Amino acid sequence: MKKYFLIVISILVVLVAILISLGRTQEIQNVRWEYRVEYFSREDFSIFIKALTVKKINDLGKEGWEYAGPLCNDGINAQLILFKRPVK
Repeated sequence: MKKYFLIVISILVVLVAILISLGRTQEIQNVRWEYRVEYFSREDFSIFIKALTVKKINDLGKEGWEYAGPLCNDGINAQLILFKRPVK
């Protein structure tokens, strides 16, 4: 009897976990994003300007922008970086 009780409880726990997971998946799918492109040059990453670049990225984070990845890189001097945040 105790064995069956533990099996039933285990099944219920798994079902609840699945339902919670499905609910969160639906929430994620309903998120709409806005995007922002920032330009960074090679000089932005030099040792003298690096602190300003880090400040710029931190300021974007404070505004809710999240790094989404590189968008474009000319291979030499510049890079366009994509940021995203949920639409409010």
